[in-house]
Amino acid sequence: MLFGYLKKFGGIEELKWSMITEANTDVIYISRAMGLGVLASFFYLKNKMLKITLAISLIFCMLILNEIGPILAILLSVFAFYSRKNSAYLLMAIFLGIFFYFFVIEKFIADLTLEGVLSDPRVDIYIKNLNYFLNHPFCGIGIAGSANIVGEYQSAHNIFLEIAAEFGIIGLIPFLGMVVLLFDKFLKNKNFLFSYLWLYSFIVVQFSGDIALNTMFWAFSAIFMSMSINNDDNISIRLNI
Repeated sequence: MLFGYLKKFGGIEELKWSMITEANTDVIYISRAMGLGVLASFFYLKNKMLKITLAISLIFCMLILNEIGPILAILLSVFAFYSRKNSAYLLMAIFLGIFFYFFVIEKFIADLTLEGVLSDPRVDIYIKNLNYFLNHPFCGIGIAGSANIVGEYQSAHNIFLEIAAEFGIIGLIPFLGMVVLLFDKFLKNKNFLFSYLWLYSFIVVQFSGDIALNTMFWAFSAIFMSMSINNDDNISIRLNI
């Protein structure tokens, strides 16, 4: 939280097209950690005033750091929780999430045009990675090849596109199988905090990071996979909401 204030008001400048600051701190992963704090405080703490205060403080710092992926992941995770009894909430979350990401923050409402959306550097990155996958569909272009494609951004900013571009169908199919298995596990365990922490980490990797550095997602996925294989839900923490 302190780093967020210093970055905004203390003169710490961010390098162009990079999430690495001059203080050698990666704000992506700071924001992701803050997002975990928001979910933990929202779902687990019993004191409503304390959980609201912590959540608002962390979200404010994430806004200062200008990291949209974790904020969007929080919104979708919370909506997913409330969609347990009504699937309409999940559809609403998807719509609001897309709107929030492309328009409210990325374009600050000023660029609400198709041209404005297409001018987003991420769109160009997505198209390049998709083209490389289509040109090398079976084996991809190799490990870390995506970083060479996108240059300064260093990653595809979407784990599905990055795996498809670098490993092709051979790597994408087992990854999709793992995701399907984990989503099945999530749907069967919606009353546990860990389920939403995994969902949060999964949503985050759709917008930033690369395969090697998405350690939060891989760690949660490994634990969740272990729970699926062993059919062990005892390590999960029930929600206090």
